[in-house]
Amino acid sequence: MVISQSEFPTVIYSLLNPVLSQDILQNHSFSIKYSDAFNNYNGNIRYFKQKKHIEFHLSKRWQTVSEEIVSGLLQSLTVKLFRKSNFLITNDTINIQLYNLFMKNLSDVAERKDSDEQLIAIYKELNEKYFQGFMEMPNLVWGNETFRKLGCYEYATDTVTISTILQDAPKELIASVVYHELLHKKHKFNVRNGKSFHHTPEFKKDESLFQNYAEVENQLKKYLSTKKRRFSWFHF
Repeated sequence: MVISQSEFPTVIYSLLNPVLSQDILQNHSFSIKYSDAFNNYNGNIRYFKQKKHIEFHLSKRWQTVSEEIVSGLLQSLTVKLFRKSNFLITNDTINIQLYNLFMKNLSDVAERKDSDEQLIAIYKELNEKYFQGFMEMPNLVWGNETFRKLGCYEYATDTVTISTILQDAPKELIASVVYHELLHKKHKFNVRNGKSFHHTPEFKKDESLFQNYAEVENQLKKYLSTKKRRFSWFHF
């Protein structure tokens, strides 16, 4: 959806009218900026309180998405920004529901990439053991060398990325992180009061089914602790 400058005030008022109070809509200015700086279907919102201005920054990919879904994105960002204020009329709309559904199903049409052979082998074992062979393979890649985030699942690209910190770890430890990310693909996320919940009770229940879960978690912590000491010494 692309909005021309001439129609912008009317359109943005219409899009945010379901969630924002009239006082905020009438006494604030709004802008939308599209950028290549975002990955895939990402976006954010900024509030300039002194200027009474609200600014949306969106990936250029949103320019080709229908108005109904983009409306949900803008409303969702607005709800997240103001959920602790009295500016909101509601924190849920049909458009927000459509937006969440759109995001959850992006993986179904995501582009297939070359996946890492080691990670593919681990996925296949996990799929048979824990998902009865029904888990469709996502893109599986190694990411940056980081301790902060051992793995992540991106809905928009259907990609599981594993930190290269684990590249030389015992197979069982890598598998535990891959399994965690596959559960994100399975369970998606829930939204309540404008907040997204990714580690739901159902998610945690499935996570605990990983063989020797507690023991593997402890082994992973020990591996990372040892790796950090070596990493710190190496970079001294």
